[in-house]
Amino acid sequence: PRLGRGRHVYTPMKTKLYEQKVGMAFLKAMGGRKLSPQAIMVKVHCVFKNKRHADPDNVLKAVNDALCGLAFPNDNAVASQVSFAMDSTRPRTEVEVE
Repeated sequence: PRLGRGRHVYTPMKTKLYEQKVGMAFLKAMGGRKLSPQAIMVKVHCVFKNKRHADPDNVLKAVNDALCGLAFPNDNAVASQVSFAMDSTRPRTEVEVE
């Protein structure tokens, strides 16, 4: 989220679109299967063209926001989370939910 005029908090459109893409990819990968309601671990592998200019923590937050209500009912269901960053000529985000 960003702080706008009048101290109004909002989520930028670019972030909203990214979260929608993550949510759709999750639903497609699950193929209708449901996750166990037990404690959940989220791993996010962030592959950047140049990780010096990237923040894997922000990607992790966006992924958690995208999966809230899909992979888990709310953020407190996530027992453990970790993000990794690496460089590659093929940038992408890989997500594991256990």
